[in-house]
Amino acid sequence: MKIDGRSYIVVRRPSSYTGWTTLALIPMDSLLSESTRIRNLMIEVSVIVFAVVLIGSLQMSSRTTIHIRRLKSMMTRVKDGNLSFPKTEIKTKDEIGELYHVFINMVEELKRLMADIRTSEKKKREAELTALQAQIRPHFLYNSLNTIKYLAKINGVPNIEEASGALIELMRGVLGNSNEFLSVREELDYVASYVALEKYKFMEPIKLQTQIEDDELLACPVLKLMIQPLVENAIVHGVGPTGGVVLIRVYAEQGDLKIEVTDNGKGMTKERMEMLLGEPDASEQPSRFSGMGVRNVHERIYRMYGEPYGVKLYSEPGLYTTAEVRFPLLRQADLSLKEER
Repeated sequence: MKIDGRSYIVVRRPSSYTGWTTLALIPMDSLLSESTRIRNLMIEVSVIVFAVVLIGSLQMSSRTTIHIRRLKSMMTRVKDGNLSFPKTEIKTKDEIGELYHVFINMVEELKRLMADIRTSEKKKREAELTALQAQIRPHFLYNSLNTIKYLAKINGVPNIEEASGALIELMRGVLGNSNEFLSVREELDYVASYVALEKYKFMEPIKLQTQIEDDELLACPVLKLMIQPLVENAIVHGVGPTGGVVLIRVYAEQGDLKIEVTDNGKGMTKERMEMLLGEPDASEQPSRFSGMGVRNVHERIYRMYGEPYGVKLYSEPGLYTTAEVRFPLLRQADLSLKEER
């Protein structure tokens, strides 16, 4: 109620004992003064907190913007090809600091890669020069050998003519053909040239025999220099200077191409066979022409095709030695499709 223009809250409480009713008048302004003071205080605190938060946010945003601008400047220098720019270090531990360290590591790695590229390009130019020299040397050697072959022919020396001609074909197969695969026919021609040259070292002639199950197998592609190391092993360690027979058998079995090189020489022990296919011996001399041994042939086939392909050896001391090569039966069309893939 209002009394004399002032608002009051009236509290009424009757007494059952006396029958009186007690009235209490509470002025409204005395009740609202405290809440008004609290309200004003809250408004003041809110304004102060908002100002502090605003100032802190502006400072943080400004610092973050400065760091981002520094990163942008460094990235622009890198984009323009300047990798030796002065690095403005960012020591913050937030995401911007992490981004800075990642960027610096990326630049250092880019420097390393560019240095590797320069080194690689230098080696490439050196390799191109070496390749050019390697092309000139075989050409000169072919001409020299052809001259020796011609002089041997006009002077009636057939053995020198045959040996020089075999050496020409042998070196042409090694140096003049860069293909990784050759046909079985080309491999056999290469082996025939090797045997024609090698036979003059021995007292007795070396008989080279070939058995081809199907003439179509001669066109099948095989890895280059796959048969010659086996024939060389059969001649050097098998038949030896006393001469003998080396049989090359080419046949297909269960979808695979198999090539067997058998000699009727002194044979070898199980330990010797394990050594030929095991770890290389530092004292062992490599093949003189191909640089490939029995172990190398096995590893080349195994690494390309896996199990069960490769070389297996069978031997009886004093009787024979057989080197069996198991190779996927491929056709020229299959090889072309594989190279395209």
